[in-house]
Amino acid sequence: MHSFTSFGLRPELIKAVEDRGYCKPSPIQEKALPDALAGHDLLCQSKTGSGKTAVFILSTLNQMEFEDFIETVVLVPTRELAVQTVAEYQMLGKFLKNCRTSAFFGGLPLNVNIANIRSSAPNIVVATPGRMRVLVQERYISLRRVRHFILDECDMLLRPTSNMCCDIRYILDHCPEDRQVQMFTATITVPEAEREKRFLKLMHCPKYILVKKQCELTLSSVLQYRLTLEDECKKTRALINLLDRIEFNQVAIFVNTVERCCVLCGILEEKNFSAIAVHSNMTQEDRLENFAKFKDFRRRIVVATDLMGRGIDVEFVTFVINYDVPIDEKTYLHRIGRTGRMDRRALAVSFCVSQQDQGVLQDVQEAYGVTLVELPQNLDPEVYLDYKS
Repeated sequence: MHSFTSFGLRPELIKAVEDRGYCKPSPIQEKALPDALAGHDLLCQSKTGSGKTAVFILSTLNQMEFEDFIETVVLVPTRELAVQTVAEYQMLGKFLKNCRTSAFFGGLPLNVNIANIRSSAPNIVVATPGRMRVLVQERYISLRRVRHFILDECDMLLRPTSNMCCDIRYILDHCPEDRQVQMFTATITVPEAEREKRFLKLMHCPKYILVKKQCELTLSSVLQYRLTLEDECKKTRALINLLDRIEFNQVAIFVNTVERCCVLCGILEEKNFSAIAVHSNMTQEDRLENFAKFKDFRRRIVVATDLMGRGIDVEFVTFVINYDVPIDEKTYLHRIGRTGRMDRRALAVSFCVSQQDQGVLQDVQEAYGVTLVELPQNLDPEVYLDYKS
């Protein structure tokens, strides 16, 4: 298949796809859309930034009847991803009549959600599991006619140690038995999926769209380097030097703690860099406002915790810096996946200070088949920039 018209999509969706600027389906869309559109349960895995979100959005919009009740439920791990997913639904569903989408998540008074339900009567709900469970439990919404149930970032949602897993089971128990279940992830491989009964027991005879080897998950379009430093106190100076000499459109700087996120963002602002922070201790309103400023290019630099490492899509991010090396190789993959979207070229640099940092970066190299060499002093932007803002 070489165009979206090959899938038999509604004319309104074809028009929206063209309006969105999608020229042809990505490889994962070619593989997954036929089964998703046919109503099969699906466990879909592909590297981050490959177009998985459009698979469940287009397939649900193509099958829905747009009644005055909830037909589609999408569960996501963070409020930022909920807001982004609703925006994508609205863009791809803008030519469809009676397509109404709402986002529900914690941090807002429950009354705000209740007012939204009563005023807009959504037929598509995107929510975090905890808030969704409350709305179902208190009978503010009914799921008895849900036809499509989506778990985005399912490996995080169904983590055994997380309360979200219990919430999802509760929510799913209130949906009809014959609903379609689609799960999406960037980090589950075939052997892992076959071992993980927590995925399989939620679906009926699922189709698998998975890579066979973990090394196939890495982003080949992202140039990945390490920058070895003598100690922690050298990091900030090294960061400022990088921001001064590396050409980029937007950059995401990842740290491991909220305190460091606040301090580092403050330092960058004092140095007159256009920086903004996103972390879990911010109010919901401030987090969403800051994320919107970055996404809309009103800020070129975001300093963030791993809260922003899952599923968030910002078009002009061409540079990711791991100021702190992440806790493991999967977190590394999600972080650098904030750039290199849809195989665009980009750059990622990880600061390496401790033995622990070296160990994690060694795990990254072994898991994904990449070699993290030292960042060269002079790097030609032509090798990592596809376009400039």
